[in-house]
Amino acid sequence: MDHISLFLKKFENLGFKELLIKEEIIKIIEKNCGVKILMKDVVYKEGLLSIKGSRSLKSELFLKKQEIIDEIENTFSKTKIHRFQ
Repeated sequence: MDHISLFLKKFENLGFKELLIKEEIIKIIEKNCGVKILMKDVVYKEGLLSIKGSRSLKSELFLKKQEIIDEIENTFSKTKIHRFQ
């Protein structure tokens, strides 16, 4: 079993982890806000989560900000959101 985890660890360095985080963030936002956003509109890097979109989308995200952050941190125990814009 250790061999499989070592093999998959190689892909983690290729951005696979960031892709999975983005997909889950999109699902969480859709669940909490009822809005579908595109993968290219989500940027997560070193604790900074940024969503590109219209003013109405950003207002909706701001209203649900803490719920979204809490759910992301619960889903990914090692992922922390330090700033959400």
